[in-house]
Amino acid sequence: MRQKKLREAQKVSYQFTQQQPENLIGWFMLADISLQLKQYQSALESALQAEKIDGKQPQIQILKSRCYLFSGDSQSALKNAIALMDTQPELLAKDWYQLGIILHQLNAYDQSHYCLKQAVLLNPQNAHFKYSLATSYRNRGEINKAYAKLNETLAINPTDWDAYLARSLLKTATAKNNHLPQLNQQAKTNSENIAAQIKLYFSIAKEQEDCAEYEASFTSLKKANELRLQVSRYQVEHDLEAMKHLQATFDISKAAKEAGDFTNNEAIFIVGLPRTGTTLLERIMTNHPEVYSAGELYNFSNCLTRLANSKFAGKINNKLELIKKSAELDFDQLGFDYIESTRPLTGHSKYFIDKLPLNFLNIGLIQRALPNAKIIHLTRAPMAACYAMYKTYFEQAYPFSYSLEQIGQYYIAYRKLMAHWHRQNKSQLIEVNYEQLVTEPAITAKQVFEFCGLTWKPDFLQINKNESSTATASAAQVRGNIYQTSINRWRHYEKQLEGLSETLTRAGIEPTIW
Repeated sequence: MRQKKLREAQKVSYQFTQQQPENLIGWFMLADISLQLKQYQSALESALQAEKIDGKQPQIQILKSRCYLFSGDSQSALKNAIALMDTQPELLAKDWYQLGIILHQLNAYDQSHYCLKQAVLLNPQNAHFKYSLATSYRNRGEINKAYAKLNETLAINPTDWDAYLARSLLKTATAKNNHLPQLNQQAKTNSENIAAQIKLYFSIAKEQEDCAEYEASFTSLKKANELRLQVSRYQVEHDLEAMKHLQATFDISKAAKEAGDFTNNEAIFIVGLPRTGTTLLERIMTNHPEVYSAGELYNFSNCLTRLANSKFAGKINNKLELIKKSAELDFDQLGFDYIESTRPLTGHSKYFIDKLPLNFLNIGLIQRALPNAKIIHLTRAPMAACYAMYKTYFEQAYPFSYSLEQIGQYYIAYRKLMAHWHRQNKSQLIEVNYEQLVTEPAITAKQVFEFCGLTWKPDFLQINKNESSTATASAAQVRGNIYQTSINRWRHYEKQLEGLSETLTRAGIEPTIW
């Protein structure tokens, strides 16, 4: 119904722009509606038409940045947004908020934080603004400020389910200091609201685990994930098939003749499954003065898609066709496009880290497009890795994590794909084990630094002194010192995880160690 109304509104807006082509509002509305319909190129074209009429309007520049962002041109989106900030515009609260969200999505966290503070300053009673500012404080490691803003958010809007979950994740609950009575009451009151139930039960499970109520915690976690699975359309079989196609397409026999000649060596990719220590390693490495964290970038996949669509217009209709056609691309161009797409976020340091875990799917292409790039694969004991994913609420990514059965299937396919990549090119790909990293950090981290050609100092292990922002699921945890407490946490649930353990064992995978 909503899509139908949007299409009708788009038709009316288009007719209006044809009748009054110099009317700014018509083009603005057409661009905004096209964005909502995910017609990103059409939206950008309309935004550019609006800019021709009055490019000095800051709202037009914000709209244009949104269009660039959603069309996959993060470089133009970032340049446009920062250029607007440089003009020191006088904006309404909603405009500061929108600009802050755009900059956050582009990993420009300092600029985003400034914008969100302005939004809250101008409209302190807006719960959405306060929640986003709380998230920004969390990413910056300012945990107490984040906690206070989340409580303020809930005081304004007691049905902000995201705020309940974010608050539970911020600090370790204790038997004397927790939010369980409030969370349980909200879950009881909102028993018919699936979205509320999902986030509330993830919150409850986390705090119950903190309080060593392990059986109750798993019951809550299972309920939350079953509800997520109930409203999900995800089919793990599609991802399993894609991983098989990646192995067949990027075969070792083709590596020598397919590799490009692009010599840039700035990028260091940290890949693996989520919740396997990628953020921890990133924070150790970015203590080095020559290494900058660009965050979790979707740039490589975006550049791949744009290049493939440009060369094979109308010939790519699904993921498997994209994989097949990607082997025919100009790899030098892909490498160049990727590096350029990271500017101006990068380019001011000798190396930058792209820490998107899912880039493990792109290793075959990365090794061809950026043959001098270093790739670090984080591994973790299978049961620990799988449980860590199952207990984490991911907003959109990793939909296989709602089901232990699907986690097992995905994990097995991931192991096969990673074994394939390691056979294909060992010189630029290293394996780093999470358990070794936290138990022998100096030895393990030093090996990583040597692999990357970086000088090593023991002080780099002091991640509590690293003030850079991070927007991952572990944003609150990585602010302290290196800890080992999560290594065997899954063992509290060995009985509940028996089926997963048996699935891995049947596939020839030792469940308890990598």
